[in-house]
Amino acid sequence: MFVLLLYRGSIQDVFRFDSGFCLLQMGWLYSRMLGRDVHKILCYRFKLPPGIYLYGAGKIVLPGADYLYQRSLMANQEQLKLIKEGVQIWNAWRKMNPSIRVDLSGGNFSSMELSGVDLDGANLQDVNFNKADLSGAMLSGANLTESSLMEANLTGANLKNANVSEADLLKAILVRANLERAHLAKTDLTGADVTEANLTDANLHLTNLQSAKLIRANLEGSKLREANMVQADLAGANLASTDLAQSNLRQANVCGANVEKASMIQVNLQEADLQAVQNITIIQLSKARSLLNARLDPPISEQVAKEYPHLFVQD
Repeated sequence: MFVLLLYRGSIQDVFRFDSGFCLLQMGWLYSRMLGRDVHKILCYRFKLPPGIYLYGAGKIVLPGADYLYQRSLMANQEQLKLIKEGVQIWNAWRKMNPSIRVDLSGGNFSSMELSGVDLDGANLQDVNFNKADLSGAMLSGANLTESSLMEANLTGANLKNANVSEADLLKAILVRANLERAHLAKTDLTGADVTEANLTDANLHLTNLQSAKLIRANLEGSKLREANMVQADLAGANLASTDLAQSNLRQANVCGANVEKASMIQVNLQEADLQAVQNITIIQLSKARSLLNARLDPPISEQVAKEYPHLFVQD
């Protein structure tokens, strides 16, 4: 039999004590014990009466569980207030409380100075970061789904393993940002500056990168299937082993990019600049949807036109 001491509890935090941890999720308490059969948690935020709840078989429905679960989905109001006191105070608090889950979902931080802020692993769903300064921000593993970061400055920010799907990053600055293995499916990066960013193994399925700057960006192993890259600047980018299937690179600048082993099945390359592209093969180009008015180095252009003339004809 385990013991839970509940007093003014916050069920949205994970508390670590000694050898185990407890987490209340969807109205249930789950507990993992490492060699101990008694676990006490002092919770302190919701105004609930003091109580000791006994449970067996690892779970119990607590009084008011449905209400508590709904509250657990809400942003932590104390955290929202704390972060607005400044990055220095916030980062110091996070350093002293590394086990507390950060939930700022739905918050409004537009135009705020948040350079270097520690938001690793935070829940930032549906947050407004429009025009905010997040340069050098720590956002590794953060949940930024459906958030708005229009014209935000994320220069040098670390978004490794972050979930940024369906977010709005219109004209955002992501120069030298780390987006390794980030989830960016259906994200809007129209006009964004992603120069020299690390997008290794990132998921960019159905992402909108129209007119985006990806100059010298590292996209090795990334998934760009069905992405919109019309007029995107990919000069010098590393596209090795990327999945570009069915993507649209019409009028894109791919000069000097490395496309070794990239999948180019049904890629639209109409009017694209493919001069000096590295490690490109005739087989890769033969699988494209269209090369109409594309600019290729003369020897390659002549060979492809000879063997696959249909690629240079209007659909």
